[in-house]
Amino acid sequence: MSSARIQIPNRFESLQNFAQDADLSTIVRPVRRGLAKIDEIYDDMLGAGQGAFLVLHGMPGSGKSTFLHTLRLFLEGVRTLTINNEQPVEEALWEMPEGPERLRVLVLTGREAVANISEPDLDRALHAVNEFIRSREGLKTLVVWPCTSGDAVRRILAKAAEIGGDALLGVSPAGFPFEGLPKNEYVDVARGTIQALNGGATLIALGITEERAADLADKAPTLGAYLASLRAEELKNRTTLYNYLPERDRYNLWVVVVAGNDPETEVGTLTSGAHFYADIERLLASTDANVVQDLKRYPAKLGLLGRTFDARILYLPFMTAMAVVRDHASDELRGRLAAVNFPARPAGSALERLQKSQLARALRGEPVEPRSQGRPPESAREEEFRRLSQFAKADDGALNRTIAEALRSAGLIEDFKLEHPVGDAQRRNADVLCKARDTTVRLEFMWRASTNTGEIARYVLEKLYNYGKAIGFLNGS
Repeated sequence: MSSARIQIPNRFESLQNFAQDADLSTIVRPVRRGLAKIDEIYDDMLGAGQGAFLVLHGMPGSGKSTFLHTLRLFLEGVRTLTINNEQPVEEALWEMPEGPERLRVLVLTGREAVANISEPDLDRALHAVNEFIRSREGLKTLVVWPCTSGDAVRRILAKAAEIGGDALLGVSPAGFPFEGLPKNEYVDVARGTIQALNGGATLIALGITEERAADLADKAPTLGAYLASLRAEELKNRTTLYNYLPERDRYNLWVVVVAGNDPETEVGTLTSGAHFYADIERLLASTDANVVQDLKRYPAKLGLLGRTFDARILYLPFMTAMAVVRDHASDELRGRLAAVNFPARPAGSALERLQKSQLARALRGEPVEPRSQGRPPESAREEEFRRLSQFAKADDGALNRTIAEALRSAGLIEDFKLEHPVGDAQRRNADVLCKARDTTVRLEFMWRASTNTGEIARYVLEKLYNYGKAIGFLNGS
């Protein structure tokens, strides 16, 4: 079973560990009042011919660090650098690298608790800032001191006024009260954060409905507190599910679609991320099957099941499937296939084709890629697969065994079991239980002469529904 934990960082320092700039641009929202303040200060800097100093104060978790360190995403020509609390301000200011940016923002980090700073140290730091912003080196620099307490703000501003007066405090004699994003944007930020950092996952994948997410946002004092509450809610939901899930059933669930119309695009529309995770919201929206009416009673539970089981939808080209059957079928199966006019002659290319498939890449832990488009199969090959799919209606177990044997021959799995049972509440069997190097996976094979998005969605939802019923998680709720 997938051991990956959901990533919902509520501090900018943690966010940096997970996100690249491309992710940040989809996660971080502009705090317009704060950006307007930076523009105002910059305009004053140009008029005064010197740098500036700002005391930025707000509650812990309000997003001060995120705001300051992502200014470049919203203001052209801005670079943010930090001076940590282990660096003496009076030395670090003069060591900060200069560049071509129009505005350099230096953030004095780790100094929110000014009570721990002695009066002489505070005096030296502010004297250094005052001298620096008046120098040529500090001409295009804004030095920002973030604070979280009113006492700290008052102490810093009082000392700054004493040292530099209006020349030091400029257009911000009272500092700037940072309130962060409005609450009505919290859910959207959370949704973007979860999606960007967790392979396209949604709130439902955490077992959290939109209504519950909005309720938690309404109760949270800050965005940081809200993101932390979502993480706690996800942990609670996951723990509840695990209480239903005995160790023997903690295996991943991957649906492998094998169809004569090669539905690669259809599979892509129902998945998210580079590993083709099943997207529960898209699945629910893609079919009107009767089972969906029941599932809509608890979509968040279904989403949590999907993520906990690492549910994926993978596409196996029908030409690959036929090559595998021809090369790896037992003598007994060859005889049965010949009786339905499926050619039993070996293809000789099965393992090569299999190694290039989405299923093989997933078993190797690699991102899944769309296949390169070659020539369309001949109509004779399509007719052969139609016969094979007809055979699958009567005995797909024999075909599933053959593919499992090929996976083992290719070194993609170590061993397998057929029709492995799931759950106690309602016994269900998985087509193939595969032991790979780093994971154990239940494979469910969907054999069809032709299929579509709605049929694939129904099949996957029914599998998750049945698994949830089998372990008792979807019963009586």
